[in-house]
Parts: sequence; structure tokens; C-alpha cells
Amino acid sequence: MAKSIKDVLDQIKDKSENQENVSIDELVTVINSFGYDISIFILALFITLPTGAIPGFPAFFSLLIIAFSIRKMMGINKIWAPSFLKEKTISSQKINRSIEFIEPKLEALKKYIKPRMTLLDGRLLNYAVPVFIILAALTIPILGFVPMLASIPSIAICLLAISRFRKDGLMFLVGLVTAIGSFFAIPWGIAVISQLFG
Repeated sequence: MAKSIKDVLDQIKDKSENQENVSIDELVTVINSFGYDISIFILALFITLPTGAIPGFPAFFSLLIIAFSIRKMMGINKIWAPSFLKEKTISSQKINRSIEFIEPKLEALKKYIKPRMTLLDGRLLNYAVPVFIILAALTIPILGFVPMLASIPSIAICLLAISRFRKDGLMFLVGLVTAIGSFFAIPWGIAVISQLFG
């Protein structure tokens, strides 16, 4: 898993070289070749990192996560992005800084992720994870109004995606608990929205 994630991050860094911004379409093109679990992990990771502080981008990335998860449940293993979203861009500098920040932490995380708790293996992880990822992603547009609060569901999504890829039942449970925590944070997000638009 770690090597695959490093590969996709390296390809994203390569894509951002010699250009000021990277479009969502370019990002989707890169991560599409890495399969569902890695792609979802990367999309959620960018919400957790400083790139997630860009106004509107947590909601945009959550849309990609939801759309891809639905397509995965239909047997389609490619990300779909609407045309208006493909044209959005992210600063190459922010992308590179975010990747440089997270790479050593991902390397440290590697030793804690392994196949375990086989009762939660197989079909449960394969079919339940996309459902819980969709539910967690639905909270992101609301929580995104509070600085970095969208990190709660995005971390949950990262953990759920990892659990499915590595057949790690314990990581699935941790991700599930974190996803449930996202729903408890919704009233806070709604309160902020009410203050902003009330």
C-alpha cells in the first residue's frame, strides 16, 4: 500500500512541475490508474492537508469521492468528474507542500497497518466500506464551513480506504468510529453556516 501511495504522490508532484496550477482533471487522470482504494485515499488526504483549506475544495473532493464510490458499487472502477469540476485548479505550490508534509507521516503509519481481525475481512470490507465512505463524505460540505473540521470525515475515509486495501479489520473499526464522529460534528457546522448566512 505504502509504495502505491508513494507512487501516486510522486506522479502528482511530477504533474505539478513547471506549471503554476494543477487542474482537477489532471489529478483525476493521474489517480484513476491506481484503483478505488488508493484513489479514494488520495482524494480524502487532500481534504485533510492544507489543500483542504482552499474555499470550496472540500465539497468538490467530497463530490468526487461520493461519485466514485457509487460507481464502484456499480462495478465501475473509474472516477467521474463533471465538466465544471474538471476545470477547477489547485496551486502547484500548495500541492507540493502538502505532499512533502504528509510523506514522512505515511511512512511512519505503514508499520501499523496489516491484515488482521479476519472476521471483518472479505465481503464485509469490500461492500460496507464504500457505503460508509459515502456517508462520511456527505458530511464534508457542511463541516467544510468550519476551518479544518472536514478533516474528521476525511480522516475516516482515509482509514476506511486503507482497511479495504489491506484487509485490516481493526482499521475499519477505527475508521467507522471516526465516521460516526463526523455526524456528531454536524451541529457545529450548521451553527457556523447559520452565523454566516443567517
